[in-house]
Amino acid sequence: MSVGAILLSEIDAWQRVFDITLTPWEVETILHIDRAALTEMMDTK
Repeated sequence: MSVGAILLSEIDAWQRVFDITLTPWEVETILHIDRAALTEMMDTK
């Protein structure tokens, strides 16, 4: 199993499942943290 970036479609699905609406700032923050985590994981290989 490989690790991939969080997709906007996955965030959208999560919001619908839990009936929660994230602000644009929250979505961008999630994407930035995800990108940083993936970058760190690739740098340590």
